[in-house]
Amino acid sequence: MNACGYLFNNKDEIINDGVINKMGVDHPNDPFILNKELFMDFSKKSNFRIFYIEHKSYYDSLISTYKTLNPIDKMQNWLEKKFGFGYGNYLVTFSPLVGGAHSTQKFEDNGFHQTVIFVCRSEFSEKH
Repeated sequence: MNACGYLFNNKDEIINDGVINKMGVDHPNDPFILNKELFMDFSKKSNFRIFYIEHKSYYDSLISTYKTLNPIDKMQNWLEKKFGFGYGNYLVTFSPLVGGAHSTQKFEDNGFHQTVIFVCRSEFSEKH
């Protein structure tokens, strides 16, 4: 989860985006920070960024399926009407590499509230 706070700069280096430093567990031995050089090396040697661009339609389809099966905006509106309060902004994060890990974190800065939800991807069921 902490890797979600990082991005590639224009030199293909992995850097902290400066917004949220730790989205996951606040642990002094954060595996992402300890192994950042290995992640950068993997990215370069595997041509990960080219792979991602070449397969972007696949990733876009995962996002589209998630939005279809999990209409977050409609859910948020219903919850706010039903219970009379909301939490500002929701960010859903998932990866096709994660099978079932779930976690939720809340962040606040200068009056901006965000809930970051880590879930597995959504898939249509042939059974229903």
